[in-house]
Amino acid sequence: MEPRLNIPQIAHAIKAHGYTQAALAERIGVQPAAVTQWLKGETQPLPQRLLKLSLLLELSFDDLFIRTEPLQPAPVVAYRKRAGNTTTENEMEHAREKGRLLRPLATYLPNQLLKPAEFRDPSLEYSYVEHAVRDLRKTLGIQEDDAVGYQHLIGTFSELGAVIIPVMWGKKDAHGNALHILLPESGATWIYLNLDSNACDFNFWMAHELAHVFTPKLAGSDAGEDFAEEFAGALLFPESASEKLYDGIIGKSAPVIINTIKRVAKERTISFYTVVKRLNRYAENRGLKDFTQHKSAFFGASKNFEKSFPLISEALFPDGKPDAADYISENESVFKTPIYNIMRQYLTDSAHGAGWLAEVMDISLIDAKALYQALIN
Repeated sequence: MEPRLNIPQIAHAIKAHGYTQAALAERIGVQPAAVTQWLKGETQPLPQRLLKLSLLLELSFDDLFIRTEPLQPAPVVAYRKRAGNTTTENEMEHAREKGRLLRPLATYLPNQLLKPAEFRDPSLEYSYVEHAVRDLRKTLGIQEDDAVGYQHLIGTFSELGAVIIPVMWGKKDAHGNALHILLPESGATWIYLNLDSNACDFNFWMAHELAHVFTPKLAGSDAGEDFAEEFAGALLFPESASEKLYDGIIGKSAPVIINTIKRVAKERTISFYTVVKRLNRYAENRGLKDFTQHKSAFFGASKNFEKSFPLISEALFPDGKPDAADYISENESVFKTPIYNIMRQYLTDSAHGAGWLAEVMDISLIDAKALYQALIN
């Protein structure tokens, strides 16, 4: 295995310490062009430069380098993104780099030998998806027409060996809301969930990510994303709910339809358009009239509706941003995640420090240092 510079981690540390490339070059004693070449992967620093780089950025030599593993397939990644937003190749590579950093943690997984139960030949066909969610609801002990929240789904992730990584990435509108990473060589699955998300979106993303866990062969593909979207909508608003609502509002005036949908969506902690989409899918399957004629009215009426739901982070931490120890404790309690025990063991066994945490969690170095101390102590 030939080492190469861990460019994303170095770039993150440069930003975290407030250096420009020119300022860093001056501190190290090289021309700015040399730092540019390092960050492009064109050249590597000489040993004496590496020592200065390590000290200035507070990164160990293990943090500075990645040992390439040509025989291992690249991590398969999928971002949860809003309609109309795209993810750049740089963002995808940044996510794959997280996967590479997580790779050694697979040996610490408590369920590492457990193979996830896969859906056989997953299909977007309406009857297939509805049958799949009915079976899952039955397994989870949830009545066919009851509301489903993220609390109902947490245990299933653990049972299937998928590790939830709670993060607080701010109120992002695009790809930063959830990230799914599958390591093909080990089958390890890591799911980042942004707690700075409103409750209705968060419920949907949890259901969406669970669909990915059930369909590893579709990981990273458009087909996988399409199935996860369909599955999540059906799980949160199944056919029985669609039928009941449809019969109650068809033929009514637009204001009555809109207010009724809002009430139902609020009761189930799901978005307005999740309900609308499932109603239209139900109508299409039954050969009935759908609600596309109200599309423009729906758009205006539903604007800002999702913002009426609280953020998950506000519900978990009502007093504001918690300290690292409380953050770990609450996340372990709510999400039943082994990630902190895994990281604790790995950090104890390896030479990695706060720099590694900053990169793998995508947080500031200050927050990473606090998290590191809470884990180690």
